[in-house]
Amino acid sequence: MIKKYINSLSVAGIVSLLWVSKVFAQGTNNNNNTPATGGGGITNPLKGADTLPELLVLLIEKFVLPIGGIIVTFMIIYTGFKFVIAQGDPGEITKAKQSLLNTIIGAAIILGALSISLIIKSVVGEISGAIKQ
Repeated sequence: MIKKYINSLSVAGIVSLLWVSKVFAQGTNNNNNTPATGGGGITNPLKGADTLPELLVLLIEKFVLPIGGIIVTFMIIYTGFKFVIAQGDPGEITKAKQSLLNTIIGAAIILGALSISLIIKSVVGEISGAIKQ
């Protein structure tokens, strides 16, 4: 069962990488090589992330925390099922307790990632003076 899960996860990962790796060219006008959008250059698709530390915080807030929160929720539910399925067997209860501990540690790491990224952002901002709080 785990092998099947890993295989499907691998296929999903490969498909998403192929999709993300597509490159879209920006058209230009014929005579003066200006962008077809009518001015400027390429706009930043990640609004609010102009520097690397801001990008780090943005990625953690927009991607890592929501996905990690969903995974932690499912793992807590799965651990609850492991406790119910154990039916008093000391070995299975020990495995369920270890699973719960690992889930709590993972949740702490996910929440700690945001704190660490905010600390990095503020330290780099103070050093460079370029990042506004």
